[in-house]
This record gives sequence, structure tokens and C-alpha cells, in this order.
Amino acid sequence: SAAAPPTDSKSATAKPAATADGNTPPSTTSPSKSETPAASNPHQQEAAKLPADRKTLRGAMFKSYKRKQFHLAAAIGDRLQREFTLDWEAEVTYANALDRSDQAPRAIAVFLAFAKKYPSPKNKRGDDALFIAAELLHRSGKSAQAKPHYQQVAADSTSNLQAAAQKRLKELN
Repeated sequence: SAAAPPTDSKSATAKPAATADGNTPPSTTSPSKSETPAASNPHQQEAAKLPADRKTLRGAMFKSYKRKQFHLAAAIGDRLQREFTLDWEAEVTYANALDRSDQAPRAIAVFLAFAKKYPSPKNKRGDDALFIAAELLHRSGKSAQAKPHYQQVAADSTSNLQAAAQKRLKELN
């Protein structure tokens, strides 16, 4: 069984405010400007009203997700990932909130970045994220793009999703 990534939420640091040219550095999981929901979105407005500390934002995202307020959880996750580095648990919750708030393309990007950051077999959550990304691609009608991700999970003898990936590959062939 592989070790999980560190979960010490207090040790995370804020992202740099700006680069030398005055621009905020991009996050590996941040959506492009064209994919970011409009600031007039009521969930984005509600997220903007929250205090700017990591612990409060993280807690509010988890609470919103637990209450099935997925759009709000995704909006809080947007802010959280812009302002701080996400720990593994917050990143997975953010990706799931994006998926459940009908933002599959953004969820796929976050899951794939997560799988790259925490690869299997070193970390069990990496293959889970890769499989979920493949499932989202498949559901979106992009089975050809999903196939290599299924193949990677199917080839991982340590994956608890190996059989599911193999089954999905048989269905795709």
C-alpha cells in the first residue's frame, strides 16, 4: 500500500502574489480565463466574501461539498487554488466539485494534473484520479482520449481499479 501525500494543511504557504512583471503566476490546475466562471456568478460572489485565510476557505469548500452545494464548493475551490497551494485532499474535492457542477473539462484537467503529481504505484490516489479523468472523458464522448488513461491504469498491477480499466477497454474495442 502506497503512502498518501502529506496532509499537513497548516504547513502550506500562500502562492506568490505576483511575478517580476506584476502578473500572478499560473497554477498547474487553474482553469484558463475562457473556462473560469464569470465573476457575476452568485457562487463566485459568495466565495469572494469569505475571509482570505487558507483554513477558512478549505473548510468552507469541504462543508459546501458535504452539503451537496457543488457549484459553491467549486467556486470556493477556484479561489482556494488561485490563492494557495492545494493539498491532495482539497485538490480531489475541488475536482469532484467541478465534475458535479457540470464543469467536466475543468475537472478532467485537475484530475490529470493530480495523477501526474501523485503517480501510481507510488501513490494509490494517482491511479484513482487517472481512472476518474478517463471516465469523464468517456462520458463526454471522448473515448479515444480516455483510452490511454484506461490503458495506464489497466497496466498497473497495484491499482485497485485495474479490473475496471480492463473492462472499460474491452468495451471500447
